[in-house]
This record gives sequence, structure tokens and C-alpha cells, in this order.
Amino acid sequence: MSFTIVLALGSMIAVAISDLVYKMVQRKSITSSSFMPYQFLSFSALVLAVWGVKVLLGGSESVVAGTWQYGLPSGIGAFVAMLLFLQSLRDGDASVNAPIFRLNFVVTVMAAFAFLGESLTVWKSVGILLAILSVLCLASPAILRKGVGNRRAFSLVLAGALLFGIVGVLSKRAIDLGSSTIALAAIQSVGFGSVAIMYAISKGAMRPSRVILRYAPVVGFLQLVFILLLFESLRRGDASVTYPITQLSFVLTAVLAVLLLKETASVSKFAGLCFAIAAVVALAL
Repeated sequence: MSFTIVLALGSMIAVAISDLVYKMVQRKSITSSSFMPYQFLSFSALVLAVWGVKVLLGGSESVVAGTWQYGLPSGIGAFVAMLLFLQSLRDGDASVNAPIFRLNFVVTVMAAFAFLGESLTVWKSVGILLAILSVLCLASPAILRKGVGNRRAFSLVLAGALLFGIVGVLSKRAIDLGSSTIALAAIQSVGFGSVAIMYAISKGAMRPSRVILRYAPVVGFLQLVFILLLFESLRRGDASVTYPITQLSFVLTAVLAVLLLKETASVSKFAGLCFAIAAVVALAL
């Protein structure tokens, strides 16, 4: 197994646990507008700490024009995408919505073919088709069973997945232009945090609760691990290969949600997850 795949799998585990924590926070009636600024503050503090340690140890971090050009918009896009995802969790199951959101790699893969010059292969084409089947298996039965409320959740999570897929392409482009991992994460956090704080102020949601103070640092740490490992895997491999592997996180999230949060298991969820695993394997090949 190559080191690139190891990095991608580590990123996958971190974001899977993060998704589960998000669902736990939602169950405690914490709004995304009040949670995300403190997640951002935790993430930013950790990024700056890692950056400082690397500088003290004699490392160098490249901040090039592409870091700002693509880092800021991708940070803002990541906030909006995560906000849509969190809103979708209020009406839907994590074992349904998390897989749909993590299938954003389909957008990244297609954009990598169109704009980054990456090759289109038979295996990648098969992977995209399997991913679409996975979404249909996971979402359609839930919509029919739960009605209008879940249709809204489905629309929100699809919009979030589309936007987050674009964020993946912007991140890869910044890395290709010479941006370092830590620098890109820091600049993204500027875009993410600025919008998150303005949104929270507009909602009057800046006062933290005990739940926020307890879980926001955990999510901030998990998001940092996810981002750093993802960026390093993108640096070493094609976005159309490494990015889909990291998004296998939805499988672990769905399993944990069923086991720990007592969400219902069903044949459609099992079939959808099987298609999703097959999609990621095909894209990796």
C-alpha cells in the first residue's frame, strides 16, 4: 500500500468521526450558526500552532499567489457547504445524509478531468456510475418514507455536496501552484472563519454553551487532521484518485451511526453503502 493511500485513509477516518460528532451536536439542539464559529476558532488555533512549531524546527511554508487566489474562496465555499450539510442533519439520518454529502467526490473527479487535465479511464467511469447508484439507493426510500421534511434535507445535502466537490478542485489547484499544506489550511481558515463569525453574529448566536465548548475543539482537531492528510494525499496523487478514497468516510459514519446512535438499518442503506464502497474501489483502480 502506497503512502498516498495511507494518508487518504487516515483523512477518511478523521472526517468520519467528525461527521458523527456533528450529528451528536445536532441532537443536543445546538444550531450550526452557534457551533461553527467555535469550531473555526479551535481549528485556526491548531493550524497556527502547527505552523509555529514547523517554523521553530526550521521548516518552510510556501505562501504563493495561488494560496490566496484559491484558498480564500475554497474556505468560504467549505463553510457554506458544511452549513448546508449540518442543516440537512436536522431532518435526516446521519447514515443517509453523510454518505450523500461525502459523494461530493463525483464533482471533484469530473472537474479534475475537465480542468486539471487528469485522465479519464474505464474504472473511473464505472466509479462515477456506482456512486450515482449509491445516492439513489440511500436517498429515495427515505424521501418516500419521511415525506416533505426529508425532501428538504435531501436538497440541502445535495447542494452542499456539489459545493464541497468544487472546494476539492480549488484545493488541488492551489497545491499544484506550489502552496504548502499548512499555509493553504491557514488561508482557508481565514475565509471559512470570517463568514462563520459574520453568520453567527447575524443570528445572534455567538454565546457559547457547555456543549459547544465541549465538542467544538474536538471537531476542530478532527477537521485539522482531515485537511492536512487530505492535502498531503492530493500533493502526492491525482485528485480523481486520492479525493474519492478520503470520501469513503461516509461508510464508517453510517456504521457508527447505526451502532452508536441507534439509527435504523435497512436493505436500501446496505445496498447504497455497497455501491459506495464499489465506487471508491473502482475510482482507486
